[in-house]
Order: sequence, then structure tokens, then C-alpha cells
Amino acid sequence: MSIGYKVKSDLLKKYKLKSALTLAKQIGSSGKPSLTTSLSYSPKQYWSVKGILATPLDGGQSKWNYLFGYDDWHPGTFGFEYSNYAGSKLSETNFRKGDLAVFYKLKFK
Repeated sequence: MSIGYKVKSDLLKKYKLKSALTLAKQIGSSGKPSLTTSLSYSPKQYWSVKGILATPLDGGQSKWNYLFGYDDWHPGTFGFEYSNYAGSKLSETNFRKGDLAVFYKLKFK
């Protein structure tokens, strides 16, 4: 379960940036809630780079992750994303332990 807030800012928009804050807790687990902030940059249409920082509210260790890729949402198009959603310690530069996803959009009637 999560609740989020998209940061609205003319300054961010001017530089093709987006930011969000999210408070999340995994339902049915003993995990503690965490606060997540993200910043994404879209230099061209459908291309994006995103950095995410997640901090457990119980004072545990913060982790960061990233993703970049191309995602045209129109039916009949391909996209890809490279990410490390598993998270890395703040002291790690984890650019090799990621997952590559390639996808194709279909339209159902």
C-alpha cells in the first residue's frame, strides 16, 4: 500500500524534470514503512532517466536505485528499460547489477 505526491514545480518542468514523494508499506509483511523520493529526467519524448532514494522510517539503511529507458506508450511499439530495482546501499555504485526488460505494446478491443 502506498500514498504519493507528485511535486508540481515550474522550475522542474523547465528543465524536463519530475519529482515525487511516496510513503509505502508492504501489506502482509513485517517490513517497516519507507519514504521514497524520486527524480526523473526526460531529455526527449519517451526517453527517461530516474533516480530513487528509499529510506525506512524505522531508521534503517537508505537504498537507492535507478532506471533508464525508452517507453512509447502507443500500441504496436517497442520499449526497453534497464534498472536495479533491488536497491543498492548509498556507498555502492551499482551500475552492473541491473535487469533489462524489453516490451511490446498491444491493443486489446
